[in-house]
Amino acid sequence: ACLMADAAFCSRRKKMLNSCKAYFASRGKTGAETIPLLSAICEAAGVDPEVRGEVLPWETYLDLGRAFLSVVEARS
Repeated sequence: ACLMADAAFCSRRKKMLNSCKAYFASRGKTGAETIPLLSAICEAAGVDPEVRGEVLPWETYLDLGRAFLSVVEARS
């Protein structure tokens, strides 16, 4: 959950997908790697990737964290 919250707030005033993309890019991941992953995470958590992170309640970040773990596990 903390990872996804950090990613969502990596860049101020950006939509979730763009902010998360910047966060993961700063950790050596390319857009081609992260966009499908982030889209799958948002879909699994029921979150619109076009929403801004600051409008999401904290419980949604728990959902995003669980979705992150689930999606990454399914892909490995």
